[in-house]
Amino acid sequence: MTQVRGLVFEAGASLGALAAMVGAACRRLTAANVPHNLFIVDRGARVFLLPNAFAERKVRASLPSAARANLSACDAMRRDVR
Repeated sequence: MTQVRGLVFEAGASLGALAAMVGAACRRLTAANVPHNLFIVDRGARVFLLPNAFAERKVRASLPSAARANLSACDAMRRDVR
């Protein structure tokens, strides 16, 4: 079973303070080369910050061969569309 680990930020009195905290967390993850996703909900009052394990595995080339083949096919299709 896979565990999902992430952070949930909720606005108190200030959306600005929420934005500063989320921004700081994103900068730290980016500095550590940790791919991540943000989900902003409730009109910006709540933010989910989730490390992207799939992208991390892709970078480390530790995806199963079938997944790598599918990604290669998708990349080729994108190049053809351009």
